[in-house]
Amino acid sequence: GQMALGHVNIYWNKEYWRGSDVQIYASNRYQPNAALGGMVSRPITLTFAAPGAVAPGIDTLVLPSQAGTLFADTTIPNAITPGQVRMPASWNRFGEPGLEGADDWARTLAHELGHYLLFLPDNYLLADPANNYLLEVDNNTPCRPSAMASAYANPGDPDSELLVDLNTAGCEKVVAQWLTSLSDWELVTEIYGIQANAPTDAGPFQLPFPVTFVSQLSTQSDSNAPVDELFFVRQANGSAETLSPRTVSAYLFRPGERIIDVIALGAPVGNQINARGARIGDELCVYDMSPDSQRSACSIIGPSNTDLQFNGFGWLPTVTITASEIPDGADLTGIVPVTLDIAVQLFGDESIGPNPSVQVQFFTDFISSTIAYASPDITLVSEGGSRYTGVITLDHAPINSYVRIWVNGDKDSQVMVPIFL
Repeated sequence: GQMALGHVNIYWNKEYWRGSDVQIYASNRYQPNAALGGMVSRPITLTFAAPGAVAPGIDTLVLPSQAGTLFADTTIPNAITPGQVRMPASWNRFGEPGLEGADDWARTLAHELGHYLLFLPDNYLLADPANNYLLEVDNNTPCRPSAMASAYANPGDPDSELLVDLNTAGCEKVVAQWLTSLSDWELVTEIYGIQANAPTDAGPFQLPFPVTFVSQLSTQSDSNAPVDELFFVRQANGSAETLSPRTVSAYLFRPGERIIDVIALGAPVGNQINARGARIGDELCVYDMSPDSQRSACSIIGPSNTDLQFNGFGWLPTVTITASEIPDGADLTGIVPVTLDIAVQLFGDESIGPNPSVQVQFFTDFISSTIAYASPDITLVSEGGSRYTGVITLDHAPINSYVRIWVNGDKDSQVMVPIFL
């Protein structure tokens, strides 16, 4: 058997962003991921029970309960929720920005669609029930053939099949064994109600019929875009700046009234920044947070690109954010208010003098399809010992969030910190 995509609609510049199935980020550093079963239109309760013991419903998915599995005879409310597949602008198996890995990006997309459309877990994740189900990664797992094993383990013969038998040698510890004890094929047939025997032969490598059609429902062009999206970081003498992709990050800030869209661009390639989606009037900032060199470079984008030059500063922050607990019974599919306690510890702050004024701004992209929320500038309160704190209340739970920090009103010397809550 085969699975193929049908009609594919492509939108540019974050149009229809929240309603899309696959989101492709401007960053070359973003880690591919997908919501398991995220193609559902509403939260689904997952029940593991004996065959016929529980009737499935519109909002309930029933899977056969297997003795010895982690979820035997268990009901999990809202176990599967709507979501997306999220992909970076470029990707390779080594995670190195700018290094093209043949068809690594396409292989990874196909693998993530297995999570999103087919509800399948990874078959390169191993679980140890004797050690509290501690997970470990085995990219060379012998549990194959399976499209949910590592996408890169067999370069000449990539796995494109669904695992038929979980009792195959090498599958003893895969996470599916302890979650459901169902193979890829068994899980797909249970969820989709497919009445067919497991395939015995590998499927064809090409579609016999052209069933995939691609439509571009918005345009890639933007009348407000600069001539070129490539920017270069140079030294004062004009020579190329040496940048490490491990410590340097770039961001676009889109100005508006109290609202700024923040676009993470990822890491440089050489001294080059690819500002995907840039518009005239945006602010492009590059941050170097290496231990021995704290630098930032910002520039307002005009019709013609200009080079960026670092402004050095001698301090480095450690940021701690604690979110308030979500109340029991809260509707997690809607807007959930949250309070954030922000603490910033400055290191190497001798260069900014005694009693500096420390300000932060919090960003999150949860608001709508095209804009993000930006808090007002917040001045933190000194608690002594180079520690500064503040509180911010948001009317929504933060996702893909960032904190921008500067001292003494000097936004030419600033730091951008991604936050994971």
